[in-house]
Amino acid sequence: MNQEMLSWAEELVREGGRLLKENFRRLKATQIYQKKGPNDLVTDLDRAVEKFYAIAIRQRFPTHGILGEEGENKRAQSEFHWVIDPLDGTTNYVRGIPFFCTMLSLVQKNMPVMGLIFEPITGDLYTAIKGKGSFCNNEAIQVSSIGVSSEASILYCHGRASDPVASSARRLALLRTEFSNLIRFRSAGCEMAMMASGRAEAYFLDRAPLWDAAAGALLVREAGGKVTTFIGEPWAPPADLGKTDVLASNGTALHERILSVINA
Repeated sequence: MNQEMLSWAEELVREGGRLLKENFRRLKATQIYQKKGPNDLVTDLDRAVEKFYAIAIRQRFPTHGILGEEGENKRAQSEFHWVIDPLDGTTNYVRGIPFFCTMLSLVQKNMPVMGLIFEPITGDLYTAIKGKGSFCNNEAIQVSSIGVSSEASILYCHGRASDPVASSARRLALLRTEFSNLIRFRSAGCEMAMMASGRAEAYFLDRAPLWDAAAGALLVREAGGKVTTFIGEPWAPPADLGKTDVLASNGTALHERILSVINA
């Protein structure tokens, strides 16, 4: 990966973010749809931004594959695939809550090597290239050094299917016996960016699709943090680029402590 490719991707997500910001709190009911239920929404903006990214990627990198949340998929023989989450935090967006982002990542041989998270409302652009650190608006960021349970902020999210929700509820009940500050903002990208910037100490997500996890996982690791599955194995996308459990942390003793608690 090089700076030229990153600069191109930065321009892309900034433009996608501009479209999201322009239409924020202006959506009509006819522009909002249910996918699998009332808590699983998609908007015309999700689809428009993903299509915009996909067209740009195909034009510049015609041999690369694409995996998009809203269906812009193209599996390729190339070792490179672009992973798109055009609007992460759709429910927040629909309800007029200014906590959402747009994400783009490049996966090489199933591992993220470049990730971007752009928050249109704040204008914060988080970027990471494997081996070159994590940045917010071109300033280096790093995870916090807090390693004490009583001082830690733990962020979390869960899938929409009944099993991930039930599993998450059980884990939360266990964590509340030791951690008092458990917070959910409903945007995996924003939450992992917060964690990578040192504003929280850990984040966990049940059954995360790759578009929710790829950019944030790279950002956290490059900021000095640790990302594993719920059984403590290093996080990596599966061969089919499907779903995985994610625990990201600042890499202190908190990580092992959280694993111990949620697997009790």
